[in-house]
Amino acid sequence: MVSTVEQWSGKKLSAFTILLLIFFIIFFVIGGSGPKPTSAHLVLFRACLLKKVPNKESMQRPNECDGANDVELNDLSSRQDGRYNNIVFFAKIPPRQYTMSRWFHMIMSTIRFEVEEKLEGDSEIPGKGRLQFTASLFGRQDDTKDWNLIKVSDGSRDIVCSGKHLMCEDVPFFQLHSTFYKSYLINLHIKRLQTLQRRFYLRDIWFSIIHWNTKFSKIFLSLKTVLFPVSLLLLVWYGYHTFGKGRQSWLLERLAFTLGVSVVILNLPVDWIMLTADAPGLTLWHDLRQGFFYAAICCFWLIFVSEHVYDEQPNNSLKSYWKFIIPIILTCLATLVYGLVERGMQINNPFHTVWTTEDVIGLLWAFLILIGCLAGIFAVVLIVLIAMAVLRMCRQRNNSARDKTKSFRLGFLLIATLVTGLMTIGGWIAVNIYEYQLSSGETMSLEISSAFQTGVYGLWNLYSFAVMILVSPAKPREYDEITDIQLEQRKTEGNDSSRRRLIHTTAHSESTSM
Repeated sequence: MVSTVEQWSGKKLSAFTILLLIFFIIFFVIGGSGPKPTSAHLVLFRACLLKKVPNKESMQRPNECDGANDVELNDLSSRQDGRYNNIVFFAKIPPRQYTMSRWFHMIMSTIRFEVEEKLEGDSEIPGKGRLQFTASLFGRQDDTKDWNLIKVSDGSRDIVCSGKHLMCEDVPFFQLHSTFYKSYLINLHIKRLQTLQRRFYLRDIWFSIIHWNTKFSKIFLSLKTVLFPVSLLLLVWYGYHTFGKGRQSWLLERLAFTLGVSVVILNLPVDWIMLTADAPGLTLWHDLRQGFFYAAICCFWLIFVSEHVYDEQPNNSLKSYWKFIIPIILTCLATLVYGLVERGMQINNPFHTVWTTEDVIGLLWAFLILIGCLAGIFAVVLIVLIAMAVLRMCRQRNNSARDKTKSFRLGFLLIATLVTGLMTIGGWIAVNIYEYQLSSGETMSLEISSAFQTGVYGLWNLYSFAVMILVSPAKPREYDEITDIQLEQRKTEGNDSSRRRLIHTTAHSESTSM
């Protein structure tokens, strides 16, 4: 197989590298010029005292209820006093000073309880409790229209409080994967609070919402819209030159084509649909195409590097690399299962979450740590294989000038593979930690900048473009059936013929002068 990277001159390859670096910097600058990817707002729940016990589909509108202050949680837990069962807390999204936008794409929310000990004293206060509630979510397009019921659900959460004036930890509340309505109303009816044995006053319930920034969403969607036709045209060009005219393709060429397909799917700007329709199911589409891309690019990395490590090349089939492919597929499937369990269920019920009890949270932590360890092992294997490939190319540079040139050109792709691999794996781990913090209500110890997100996204596209251009067969009509040995023989024969012509010309000139 004679690829484009083996035919380009050093100047052409250097110019191509500089061009890629310029575009890579541009992607970082585009993200760095924008705001943070997400914004957070804090809203205070208001308490409403109803005339009767609310049912699941009851609704309280702002300014249509009597105020209720200092609700005693122990009475709510024991349910001995019926009048406390009539209390419903409500909050409205967005807050008064903000406006709702479909560019938010999603809303993640957490709730935090602020309670105070009823009796004076320094006695030890138990810090754990379990909350059982009924929550309702409503939406509407216009303030003049009625509220539409989106979902009503029963739920439970473990809460942990600490301090004299107990400030409880944030717990996940609900997650919307489409912001179709211009305003939302949340009703929260506390049914039971267990294991808090002392008596407390409920001072406040804080409601925190997290969403994508409008400007960042526009920047990211604009990048997808611009890159989609470019990646599609390049994929069509690559497919024509690789598979056209009945040419027999190589495994590495087929993997490069698969990588190009995954990038085209990744760039497909389906997010425009969310601006015109209520489409929460697109979240699953995002998870599927992200998993497909990770599987495609990881398989390409390992097989591409392996072909430049071993002297005896394996067969032209994926079966020869099953030891590499199976762990990659299993890791991607495990990540997909987690996404389906968490976000897949939230399409039907926004209040569903797997982060409910300490036992489940511990199990999920172990699951995420296992996936992170697998990603780390993959990074180590990739680095070792690249180091072995570089050492092998250094030994080959002493053979001939052609081997030196070939090693230099293939070294370019190996370095690009190493940089892209490390940034992708690091970004993947960071995104999973970031999503865990958002989903579980943990304190935000890690934030992903806009420049990093657009930079990594641009790097994926640039790497796939470079792979398709450089791995594509050079002059397919001429070189389809020509091996590297035949090319070397033709080069030697051409040098011998030129030498004979030079000797003949010199002898003819000398005879003429005599």
